[in-house]
Amino acid sequence: MNNLFRRHTDDDGSSLTFDCDTPVDGAITAAGGEPTGYFWDGVLAFVAPELAEGLEFDSEGSMFCAYGAVDDLDEAQRVLKLYMTDTDKVLALMERAESAGVTLGEPFDDEDDDQRPGFLARLLKRG
Repeated sequence: MNNLFRRHTDDDGSSLTFDCDTPVDGAITAAGGEPTGYFWDGVLAFVAPELAEGLEFDSEGSMFCAYGAVDDLDEAQRVLKLYMTDTDKVLALMERAESAGVTLGEPFDDEDDDQRPGFLARLLKRG
């Protein structure tokens, strides 16, 4: 599973990426979710909001991408791996999120990136 994650570090910073083709995709889809990069942004923001607050997300439908400090990205990888490898755990998380009124994986429809609230602000209903 570790080989699904990609890390890149250069003078501009560090990133963590992976293609959205995980062992739990079928379960997410069967439960009514869509296993996109936005979904995994939401997972991280829901289970570790303080960690997510310090990251910059640039995910898309087929790929998760986050930028940040190396230690934060290491922790994000550890947290995400827990859900990417355990069907019961990700389904329970989806149920908790739904009970809390949170839709995991809801991308922005707004074309103007500078005017949209951050994912965490939307999650916390501040945006």
